[in-house]
Amino acid sequence: MMLPSVFLTPRGACPIIVATVLASLCLSVPAFAQVANAVVTGSVTDAQGGLLPGVTITVTNAESGVVRTIVTQTEGRYRLGGVPPGRYILTAELPGFANVEVKDITLTIGLEYTKDITMGLQGVQESITVTGGPPVVETTRSEVAAVVTREQIETLPTGDRVALRLSLLLPGVAIDTTRAKRNAVNLGAGISTSSTTYLVDGLSNATAISGEQRHDVPAAAIREFLVHTSQVPAQYGQRAGGVVSIATKSGTNKLHGETFDFYRNKVLNTLDKFQEEQHSVKPDYSRHQFGFALGGPIVKNRLHYFGTFERTREHDFFTVSTGKPEFYKQFEGTFEGGSYTNISFIRGDYQVSGTQNLFYRYMNQHTNFFCSGCGVPGINSTFSNNDNLIPRDMHALGHTWVLSSRVLNELYVMRGTASDRTYLSKDYAPARYQQVTTIPASMGGGQVIGSTRYVFPTFIWGQSQCLPPCLAGAGTHTDFTEAQETLSITTGTHTYKFGGSIQIFPTHEWAAGNVFGTWTFGQDQYFNPADPNFSFASLKGATQFQASFPNLEREMRSHSYAAYVTDEWKPASNLTLNLGLRYDVQTGVWNEWRTQSEYPRPLPYVDFASRGDKNNVAPRLGLAWDVRNNGKSVVRLGYGLVYTSITNLIPRVEGSALKQTRRRTSPSTGTISSVHRCTPAALGSRRGSRSIRRSTWMPSTRRPPTFPLTFKSTRVIR
Repeated sequence: MMLPSVFLTPRGACPIIVATVLASLCLSVPAFAQVANAVVTGSVTDAQGGLLPGVTITVTNAESGVVRTIVTQTEGRYRLGGVPPGRYILTAELPGFANVEVKDITLTIGLEYTKDITMGLQGVQESITVTGGPPVVETTRSEVAAVVTREQIETLPTGDRVALRLSLLLPGVAIDTTRAKRNAVNLGAGISTSSTTYLVDGLSNATAISGEQRHDVPAAAIREFLVHTSQVPAQYGQRAGGVVSIATKSGTNKLHGETFDFYRNKVLNTLDKFQEEQHSVKPDYSRHQFGFALGGPIVKNRLHYFGTFERTREHDFFTVSTGKPEFYKQFEGTFEGGSYTNISFIRGDYQVSGTQNLFYRYMNQHTNFFCSGCGVPGINSTFSNNDNLIPRDMHALGHTWVLSSRVLNELYVMRGTASDRTYLSKDYAPARYQQVTTIPASMGGGQVIGSTRYVFPTFIWGQSQCLPPCLAGAGTHTDFTEAQETLSITTGTHTYKFGGSIQIFPTHEWAAGNVFGTWTFGQDQYFNPADPNFSFASLKGATQFQASFPNLEREMRSHSYAAYVTDEWKPASNLTLNLGLRYDVQTGVWNEWRTQSEYPRPLPYVDFASRGDKNNVAPRLGLAWDVRNNGKSVVRLGYGLVYTSITNLIPRVEGSALKQTRRRTSPSTGTISSVHRCTPAALGSRRGSRSIRRSTWMPSTRRPPTFPLTFKSTRVIR
């Protein structure tokens, strides 16, 4: 298969010493960093400014009562990572000194909250209470990012309650409206939704085929989400654009919940200028979205739960308008399509001890689009596309462990599935075409329902669906397995992170053949299979007939391994440097596991074993400078190298192109009868002219590199 030139960038060999250093640094299987949590850091001094080691720092979640503790180091510093977003109370305790309590600390996803504490002698003061509050400007983060908060999600209106739409509050963000099946965003340098990294609680939430968002997390389950417009920190990779990282809700010590019911109809819709000029009438429309959420304690201060369910039923209507009523009037009009979506979510959080926390999360989503794509762009008939069912689910488990005052370990694992299946629309497929047809053994065997497809300049009619065993796992099915590990070590002014991830995302798919075939015509003409006086043989102006067979079961493999090391260094109180190095390698997607013996005849120019791309070392550099050291003027700068992952779409194309036979016939007289009355049996016995295409990868195919450069200056005016 010929790929764009950006995929063909040659690179020199990876230095062995770099691979050796990375292997020695990654203490467990490689990860995206855990970006779903926050960090509390600072130093503790006495009234004279002397550093105080051995101070017990306790961070308590004001909503759930969950407690995290750490002890200040010999230089009086402390750093507590892996803290979930929420409202917290911080206390500092040391024998002989008055306790210090800091209230109303709000931690958001990815925030590094700095709080320096001064402790007085106990005889003078029994305790000191101060108010925390979020910093005006985050001064240590080198990447360009912003948080969409819980308050914004709950109060700002969106037409469909998709929280991701609120990404538009930030600069450098666009919403992709061309893919109605997926809620996705374009960030920064990303030219499409597949250029964005989607994370939920730090774990991947992207499809394996297109790279779009896999699960729609219900708004009721989102606490907040972080939007990065670049991939500069070394813990990020695989995409050229930005990052959307969602943090989900947890239960609290209070029983709390909500019910909701949102309804829309065509009254709130509007016509565009072109429709107004044509004096069009608003099509019927209704959208009903309802559900509930409930959370609370199982064991106060230790074990909590949160769950939500929502259902959306959209009655959408499409219009078939060919502009040729003299030929297709019986097919024109407005028809109901629409969809339904059911989403369930449940999460449990357990504090194992003062240093260990555990969470489990499960999501399930079923979406069904009725007559998906019918009426678009106005010439597709009701019998031109199938219903589309997209079921998916995901299990996730996370463990956070404070090993010592200097060391934090975070482990996350995920297992999920996603399918994309199509079914012949029983509402719009004529009854005669819902009868089963047996495919001849010469074409691979099996059964099919539907009809031949007819394509005219202003009208399309005909669709089909293969039956078992093709229906067993029909369409696309992907299993998602991911493991992540991050080890953070703080020493002095340096915080080192060693981590990585393993992602195993194989896709199994039926490449359904087009055994009935497709006729293409160069002219519009009368067409009505329901008319007893109509004959297919009377159709004129046929320019091409195409068919493909057999139905193929194909496999696309994708194994991604990543390792990284970062050093967050504070050489001065107002300067943070983020130095990083990342290594990515991807296997399976190159079809390097295939052999020539799988194919009926030798494939020239194909050497599967020689494929692959392993020279993907990516340095990263970030800087955050608090210009006046007052938290009001911050300059951020980032630069790095990102190697974009190959999605399963690429091996999918090659896998079927090398095995499936395609027949293309040009009728000599432009009539159907001049070729054959095309049933599967007739096509299987025919030995007419045919063309067989064989497309394959170029040997030099590589993962395309991108070089993100970001700059941002933030200043508080008041």
